[in-house]
Amino acid sequence: MQLIYRYLLLFGALALVPGLADARALYQISQPKFGCFVHTASEYRVDCETTPGGTLSRSELNRNVHAYVVILGGAPAIEFLEENGYLRMDVTFWLDGRRYDTVDFGIKPNDWLNKRGGIMHEFQRDGFFTWRVRILTQKTWGEELELVFEDERGQRVAPLGVVKSYSAVINFED
Repeated sequence: MQLIYRYLLLFGALALVPGLADARALYQISQPKFGCFVHTASEYRVDCETTPGGTLSRSELNRNVHAYVVILGGAPAIEFLEENGYLRMDVTFWLDGRRYDTVDFGIKPNDWLNKRGGIMHEFQRDGFFTWRVRILTQKTWGEELELVFEDERGQRVAPLGVVKSYSAVINFED
């Protein structure tokens, strides 16, 4: 929880930077974590963890790469959710420089209907909300996996504090 409050301070500070709000995505994300498994019980613990720029051993993966990221939404994300009933987070998978597919891992309409009260409570209490996302792919046969995160408007989504174009890259070893 202490990490979330650090995100809040950064999130608030970035909102005050002139001109940044227009170019920013509807929300930001936590630094992605990659690994061989994500436990979703309560803390979303990642086994064989590496961060972007790191390396994963194929022998530990059991054919899948798991990633974990938290959507950190403020007023623009809440306004979009209220108006549209969903919040897209498109993740595009690139393997060795070749684009494979794009999948929406955001807040689906059914999620918004069922979790709206909790999300709004968290936003009213803290000034932002969090949404945990678990990503799974079997694209492990190459040397380098890159994930590109984009919002509904096609704006790249980056971790807090990153103001340039962002993608998360990990490497594989045998």
